[in-house]
Amino acid sequence: MQEEDIPLLTAVHTPSAQPIRSFSITADFVAEILVHIKPQLNQMVMESIRTTIESTQQLAMDNCAAFSDKTKADLATEIPKMMLMNAEIIKADLAKSLSQMQAQAVANAQTEFNVSLDALQLKFKQQLEMELVGISDNAKNDFKQSLNAELPTVEQALANKVHEILDAELPHIEQKLSLNIKTEIEKLIDSVRLIFSQ
Repeated sequence: MQEEDIPLLTAVHTPSAQPIRSFSITADFVAEILVHIKPQLNQMVMESIRTTIESTQQLAMDNCAAFSDKTKADLATEIPKMMLMNAEIIKADLAKSLSQMQAQAVANAQTEFNVSLDALQLKFKQQLEMELVGISDNAKNDFKQSLNAELPTVEQALANKVHEILDAELPHIEQKLSLNIKTEIEKLIDSVRLIFSQ
């Protein structure tokens, strides 16, 4: 290549005759750009929102499924335990209630028995007293009648016995009385002699 064929830099970079327009960012320029990119932005935002919603929904569904499976598994093991615990509690409550009812029933029966027994004893006592009074009155009347019937005979037998005893004991009594009187008289005479001899 010849030297004369190489263009000079000055020739390459020589400014053209047309003036260069100055570049400035204005509000109108921004508004014009927004007008052009707004549909794309809206689409991108909507796509992002849709993707986020779908991801969230899928995650929520996955979580719900996992929670449901876990809940089912937990319920499968916990429900029998809870039912057993409730059954034990109900059984204990029933046993306690039954025990209290039995104790109350026994107490009521004992109270009723005591009341009935007291009433029966009182009735029996009153009836017995009435019968004893009747028997006593009858016995007294029978004794009086028998005594009145036998009294003359008894009085006569008693008088006869007294006379018999007196007839048998009277000589001894008279002899003893005479001896006692004689002894007392002798003592009295001795006392008188002693007084006069002084």
